[in-house]
Amino acid sequence: MADPRLDSFIVVTSIIDVLITVIINPQYYTTGQRQGGLGALRLLRAFKIFRALRPLRVIALATGLRVLVSTLLSAVKPVMNTILIAFAIFSALAILGQQFLAGKLNLCSDPRVFEMHNCQGLDEDGLLRSWQRRDINFDNFGQSMRAVFTLATLDSWTQHMWAGVDATGRRTGPINNNSPELILYYIVCVIVGGFLVINIFVGVFVDCYSVASNNAIVERRPRLDPAILRD
Repeated sequence: MADPRLDSFIVVTSIIDVLITVIINPQYYTTGQRQGGLGALRLLRAFKIFRALRPLRVIALATGLRVLVSTLLSAVKPVMNTILIAFAIFSALAILGQQFLAGKLNLCSDPRVFEMHNCQGLDEDGLLRSWQRRDINFDNFGQSMRAVFTLATLDSWTQHMWAGVDATGRRTGPINNNSPELILYYIVCVIVGGFLVINIFVGVFVDCYSVASNNAIVERRPRLDPAILRD
């Protein structure tokens, strides 16, 4: 059954729009010509945009759409709480990553050069050498949060992990398997960020969808007369 409140709202806004049009231009509905005057009231003609709400009546008729909309609306508060939890977890992992790898994810454009002060001049191909910073790094809190989020998405996370494992220092380039113990840090980021936090978000929506579905089932059940129940 359609929600009468939505239909009433659309009707009222349409009546307001007609009244404003008559006040601004009394001859508009007879001649179709617009006239000047009362320009301030033209701003109120924005009520016409509420006519776009008419298709929303389908939501009241379709149970599936009503359940979906109810799920999204009821999930706002739990999702906000989950975002705060995720931010706290990501912040802890980002700060930990800063302690391990701040300023270390650098390398020379010429892979044959190891130290920063030698990364000058031209390489064997005639290209100018430059000391570069990896795109995913832990140099500051913002970059660390971005790195942890990237690991949580599992986007080429193994490449980022080996780059961290090979890191040596602020002024030196990478060495293969220089710090293999950092593998544990990257695995923790993937498990906690990529699986635990994501599953929390999924669980919130599943729980809200279950509640909305149960409410829809209860609404569809025929209501028995209390007098019949007493008999």
